[in-house]
Amino acid sequence: LHDGLNYLLDTTHIQSFMDNTYGLLKPNGILLFDVVTPLLCQTHFRGYREIFSDDGGGYERHTSYDPVSQLAESVFTLNTSDVNTVEVETHVQKAYELADIEKFCKSSKFKSWQILDDETLKKGHPDSERFLVLLRKSA
Repeated sequence: LHDGLNYLLDTTHIQSFMDNTYGLLKPNGILLFDVVTPLLCQTHFRGYREIFSDDGGGYERHTSYDPVSQLAESVFTLNTSDVNTVEVETHVQKAYELADIEKFCKSSKFKSWQILDDETLKKGHPDSERFLVLLRKSA
């Protein structure tokens, strides 16, 4: 789930996600997702602009980040192969600190979990830009 948890802006939604996923997993089942941190958003997404196009269309993306609310907003202008069609999508994500992710894991039904730095695959730390979170359901 690339940045999937970051689309959950409220902690009650995160708790529901964790509870529902736990219920769906078989014993020893694994939940794996990544999480974008405020450091990544501050470093890479303040005033970010990206343009992509190919024969099937393309998009232009503008992303802004507010460090106070920890919200990143991306506006995508989508161009399809139909010359007369342009669509606009807005995506809002919340960046989470290591302490937030630890709290979500500790308050979940999962008893076994790890938070890793996605670059080194070693234990996540406050200077990680993105975390890989691995949770295992008990047998």
